[in-house]
Amino acid sequence: MRTALLTLCTVCLVARSGDFACAAAPRSETVSHFKVTIGSKLKTDSEGETEDIDASTEISYTWQAQARQRSLSFDSILVQASVDGKEVMNTFMDRTRVSTPDTDKTKPGPKDSAPDHLKTALENSFGVPIFVIELDDARKFIRRTRLIDPDAKPVFDQALIANALLFHPEFPDKQETWQSPAGVHMGNNALAKGKLTYVKVPGNSSRPTTRVSGTLVNAAVTSADGQTTIKNAQYVVGGQQTYDMARHEWISGKLSIDVTYQLFEEDREVAKTAGKMVLTLELVNSDTVNELPAPPDAK
Repeated sequence: MRTALLTLCTVCLVARSGDFACAAAPRSETVSHFKVTIGSKLKTDSEGETEDIDASTEISYTWQAQARQRSLSFDSILVQASVDGKEVMNTFMDRTRVSTPDTDKTKPGPKDSAPDHLKTALENSFGVPIFVIELDDARKFIRRTRLIDPDAKPVFDQALIANALLFHPEFPDKQETWQSPAGVHMGNNALAKGKLTYVKVPGNSSRPTTRVSGTLVNAAVTSADGQTTIKNAQYVVGGQQTYDMARHEWISGKLSIDVTYQLFEEDREVAKTAGKMVLTLELVNSDTVNELPAPPDAK
């Protein structure tokens, strides 16, 4: 079970973007709601005994986009996992509740009777901006800022933010090929890092498709208690994404990741893990609000 819980950390993904700036001018705002689904099937071989780990995560989130700024907020998250067919996790969270299969969903939910710190964490984690990206005139990323309140830490870490960034790298209009830094969250606040390469596929100019590929790695990650180390982690990424030129937004995508790594206790290898993760992006809906008031001048 120890190796299974470590392996479950691989369902959390991250992509990192560059830096950018905003202008004070009348503007419109596009509000786009997305869902990312992450499915993983991994097998761990530990000293002759194997464990099959299946996991599924659904993250619903919203990007609010203006000409020079994008802000991210989360709507809900559902995490399900099993080891050798036995359920070990099934949790849903949004601004109003944390629920499990034992929760009576006809009632307000455990948040209403939860400790104050959990109520605050949920309210600071869902339905409020937690991440802002600023852009220049060419829509190049020039600055990014995390807005997470410290009280939200029990709900959010960098991995969850990363899941909403992975499918949303820059899209340079005049380049046929480019790269973007990316990483896969491995648990213990560690990442398998590298760059993903994007290549435009000839065809639809209004909604171009790009091929995505790259390998993300981490030589060694030690657990917080110092007892175990994941070594030689390799995440081989391949897939496609589609961009809408009118919306200036990625609208769909599917990525497959082949995963391999070893688990060590001191200098002794105790387990090997291999398998596949599949991630999909879906644009649920998108609306444009026109003639927003101009922001106040900076002082």
